[in-house]
Amino acid sequence: MCKKNGVKRTTQNEFVKGEHGRDNYSCRRYFDIVKYWVKLLHTNDTNFNKKVDLMLKSDSDNYPSRKGWRTLLKQLLCNQGFYEFFSGSWTC
Repeated sequence: MCKKNGVKRTTQNEFVKGEHGRDNYSCRRYFDIVKYWVKLLHTNDTNFNKKVDLMLKSDSDNYPSRKGWRTLLKQLLCNQGFYEFFSGSWTC
């Protein structure tokens, strides 16, 4: 990143980006995942997206090594101590 406006060249890029309002991409991805998951929680069971979500949940239970938004959500909630909100059957 090009450092201007009186910022030393030794200043880390993430600090400069944070001061200018730019988020980390992984932070934005986790925010979008949680927002989508909360949206799915409030849909009825006949919705197509809800049915696909239930299939993805069973796939993530059967194949935990595969990376997807469900496994990322589980890791995030387990790391923050909210895994019981996700599912009582999952353990961290």
